[in-house]
Amino acid sequence: MPFTVDFTDMSTGEPTSWEWDFDGDGNIDSTEQNPSWTYTQAGTYPVSLSVENPIGTDTCTQADFIRPKPRRSGMWMMTVRSTRTGTMQQLRKQ
Repeated sequence: MPFTVDFTDMSTGEPTSWEWDFDGDGNIDSTEQNPSWTYTQAGTYPVSLSVENPIGTDTCTQADFIRPKPRRSGMWMMTVRSTRTGTMQQLRKQ
């Protein structure tokens, strides 16, 4: 059963572009400011966000940030691990 997470960019400095990698494969999965991503398998996933403004670029990577796990009832539960506040924040599951 798929598990969708809505992400919200909390960056300061008025970014003008965003590059999200939701599964740690090094590919850009979204260039939206506040995207959603659907995880289809249980596992542990890092999340990376790079933002850019006229001054420069900054990247925040959170290892083991998303851990979707199927429950016996067929519903999904999720653990969000964050060791610092900053450019990304998980908001809710659908």
